[in-house]
Amino acid sequence: MLETLKRITLDVQLMSESQNNNQDQDLLKKIAKGDKKAFEILLKKYEDLVFGVSMKMVRDRIKAEDMTQETWMKVIKFSASYSPIGSVKSWILQINRNLIIDHFREQRKWANSDDIEAIEVSDESLDASELIDSEEKRKLFQHAFSELEEREKIVLTMVIVEELSYSEIAQKLSLSVGAIKTIMFRAKNNLKELLLK
Repeated sequence: MLETLKRITLDVQLMSESQNNNQDQDLLKKIAKGDKKAFEILLKKYEDLVFGVSMKMVRDRIKAEDMTQETWMKVIKFSASYSPIGSVKSWILQINRNLIIDHFREQRKWANSDDIEAIEVSDESLDASELIDSEEKRKLFQHAFSELEEREKIVLTMVIVEELSYSEIAQKLSLSVGAIKTIMFRAKNNLKELLLK
């Protein structure tokens, strides 16, 4: 009975996400044709998320505002070339993430994968949800998150916010799955240490 209820809840959630993405795709098609109202709707829906991710990453309000604005300019520019592989939300966050990585590279804060030692890490040890299971921990998490290395911030954001798999993250960042697991493992350990202080 409980298993059936869980399955039904998951099915309803997946249908809702699918409908939401279909609406977002329709908005992108309209944006590609110059529909300002469609852009305003999509902007209102994801603007806070894009700004929040930018702010958490760069910790500079003006730079975060610039990145947010540049993200939305790219959404308009590339709306016609959107390919419906994945959600519109993930596509927008990918644009934003690329801008953040470019910023870190300019600041020389994005190290190459050469310094990541591929260590064996089980997927179970990488569950990020256990890190933020209460409101108090959420506040501590936000502070600790700001202390992480930029690469760890990017990977954690891709896991927690974008809900991407390690292989998807590896592909998007041009790193191996082992490197992503290592970064996630280190980020989780660093967060635990910071949260216990």
